[in-house]
Amino acid sequence: MTSLLGVRIDNIPTVDIYKKVQSAISGTSGSLFVTTLNAEILLGASKDQDYGDVLNSADLNMIDGVGVVYALKIRGVKSQHRITGADLLPFILEQAQAQLLHVHFILHYGGLVQWSQLRESLAQQYPHLRVSGAMIAREESDLFAGEIVGDIVICNFGAPYQENFLFKVKNDIMATPRLMIGVGGACDFLVGTIKRAPYWMRKSGLEWMYRLMQHPLRFGRIVRAVLIFPLTILIKEKRVMAKEFIDGENVSFDRNNHADYLAHWKSLDSEQRRTYITETYNGGRATVEIDYKTAYTLKKKNGILTIDEVN
Repeated sequence: MTSLLGVRIDNIPTVDIYKKVQSAISGTSGSLFVTTLNAEILLGASKDQDYGDVLNSADLNMIDGVGVVYALKIRGVKSQHRITGADLLPFILEQAQAQLLHVHFILHYGGLVQWSQLRESLAQQYPHLRVSGAMIAREESDLFAGEIVGDIVICNFGAPYQENFLFKVKNDIMATPRLMIGVGGACDFLVGTIKRAPYWMRKSGLEWMYRLMQHPLRFGRIVRAVLIFPLTILIKEKRVMAKEFIDGENVSFDRNNHADYLAHWKSLDSEQRRTYITETYNGGRATVEIDYKTAYTLKKKNGILTIDEVN
């Protein structure tokens, strides 16, 4: 299982994501609570344990933002399977229309899209879709969670409101929808309020730049996604890269205390230094701990893993 900043990442092939969603919509599997993870969501979860718990309770945590892709590369994950909420939404609506299912949209009262606009766009693009909608102030959304109806519930509150709201929907109503998903700004693209970046910009990870040009007020969010998130990943996610076992049992010590870590390692004899690396182990070398001052490196010598201190 892969995780970033304490949040589970379901890094599964795109075709499997579509299959899971299709299965939920058709009713052949259980209810599916889907999140679309990006840098902003993961940063929020790193500061709010309750929000992190909500995300980890989801049935499917997709990779949406390109920042998550780069973070997984830093972690050494070789393949990253990204599908955005904006890409998945048309598929959901097509499936719902074909199966005559009821789709219910929950829109942020202060957002860019009005329900009347979305309803008109849906009527043009999906003329046989059974659809309803409501506009709710997201700060008061908890009051309405138990009243939601529909086979599929789509929310555009943005993080963390949409995930927290759908979590309550999943747990508060008797007839749980087949599919629940927060899509953020995907409804803006559907209506045309905001134009989506050209394909080449999306493919190269520059969609954030295109959206910033259209909506300069997103500057603060862009800074968090493009600057703060990568730094957070480098600092927090690269600190612990190994898991020690002594004679098959976990070793307990403070991994964030470098002196404690090194003292513990030096106290072991060569037979005890049988270590299983949880991250990739290339060329007989693997990083154990990294910060601004000290890095510990495991090196394999004569079949035994030993530790060096690098200043």
